[in-house]
Amino acid sequence: MCQMADFTGEPPTDSYSANSPNPVVSSASRSCTIGLTHYFGSAGGGSDSPAVGTLSCAGVSGSITFAPALVLGGDTPDLEKVSLRISDCTTTASNYPTPTSGRGTSLGKLSTNDCSNLLTGATLKAASSTNRPYQQGDALPALHVSLPHRTYSAVHVNVAFGGKTESSDPDLGWRLGGVGTTVATSFTGSDAGSSSTAEYNSNMTTSQVASACASPAGIASVKIVNGTLTLQ
Repeated sequence: MCQMADFTGEPPTDSYSANSPNPVVSSASRSCTIGLTHYFGSAGGGSDSPAVGTLSCAGVSGSITFAPALVLGGDTPDLEKVSLRISDCTTTASNYPTPTSGRGTSLGKLSTNDCSNLLTGATLKAASSTNRPYQQGDALPALHVSLPHRTYSAVHVNVAFGGKTESSDPDLGWRLGGVGTTVATSFTGSDAGSSSTAEYNSNMTTSQVASACASPAGIASVKIVNGTLTLQ
């Protein structure tokens, strides 16, 4: 049975060490699918409802971290964490006030800390956590979005993107979306969120990434300097 989430920002309680050759994933994390219902309500109480309509945010920044750092030919299990700040948002045909800002997070367990994970991504698997997407594999195609509001309760949305490709930005970046994309349970638009997309762009060229990967220190983090998020 899935444990209810408290959305405190704490990572899942699976037993895991980035240096452990056999990370243990709890049965709860394996079996829970994203999509627990998250509702908002007025400060004065009353009936709660999911946020309908669409959400579009033109401001996305933050970081992707790796523990241990990514290196060429790395063969150690790795923990990947995506931490995003979301801003400049608008809503369409929604019953929820336009949020001024929000957060996005996800965690993933990579089988190795090889730098190829950064350029090509690990095997994509469905997100499976009650308090934020937490999956075996690349963390980028999953995102837990938290949108606070002064008057209403925060809206929490879990997104699983169906695919990942390189963005059109000159620097290293990713575009997420495509067949298989799902959104639960707010801002699902008219197609259960299947047309939702995101883009994250770094401040490193692919040649800079290759150079950093070849260094003894490797790459412990990648800065996200711009991007977009559309839930629809």
